[in-house]
Amino acid sequence: MSYDVKCPLKVESNPLPISSDDFKSYLNHDYDLILNNDLWKSYRNDNVTNDHCYIYIDKKNNDPVWWIKVVADVDGDIGNIDDLLDKSLKERQHEWHVLFRGGYSIWKESSNNNLYEICYYRYASTLFGVSPRDTCYMKLRRNLYCDENGVTIIKQQLHENNNNNIINTDDDNSDGNQQSKRSTYYYGFILSYRSIDLPELAPVAKNYVRTKFSGAHLITLKDFKDPSKGFIYTYIQHAHPGGQ
Repeated sequence: MSYDVKCPLKVESNPLPISSDDFKSYLNHDYDLILNNDLWKSYRNDNVTNDHCYIYIDKKNNDPVWWIKVVADVDGDIGNIDDLLDKSLKERQHEWHVLFRGGYSIWKESSNNNLYEICYYRYASTLFGVSPRDTCYMKLRRNLYCDENGVTIIKQQLHENNNNNIINTDDDNSDGNQQSKRSTYYYGFILSYRSIDLPELAPVAKNYVRTKFSGAHLITLKDFKDPSKGFIYTYIQHAHPGGQ
């Protein structure tokens, strides 16, 4: 099924640049939120697949909308999920999102270990009488690396992953005159999402309702030294069901 949805204007520069501090803040917030087990309460488990669903209710800020988190153990290729969720998102989204009805990438850029993309997509409704949804959002990416002991390393100078490449990095010794080598392993990536407003480049489609949301995908290898063992898929989302 093909959906010919195109950006109404030619985009020649980033329409919504963000600062390096904001970039780091969004990613760090979502990464920490995913891993903060004290916040999440078990909601439903699948005893066959061992998939888990959790909820988080932000009572401190009187937020009526639940955060949801889904965690799944996947015996698959991390390169394929990388392509599905990021590199070929527009082309392959129909493979995993049955409501997908087309869209486009407004802007995309990468620098060192970071990636920033602005997207616009449309989705059908699941219920008769309920309007379909569209959304415009920024997508931020950080690749994740660890040392040989599995300790996470934040190295902004590390570039694109190639599915568990082992990268030899230089570490300064205390005397400042010599350097030692250590192995750095790629073990996954995080994608963070934030809704934004770009009315000229991503107007609300006729008969659609604009969805506002925030969320993240965290994909991590079960064994960073053996990617054939599969990965852990985690998704979090905070979205108002009524749209805006």
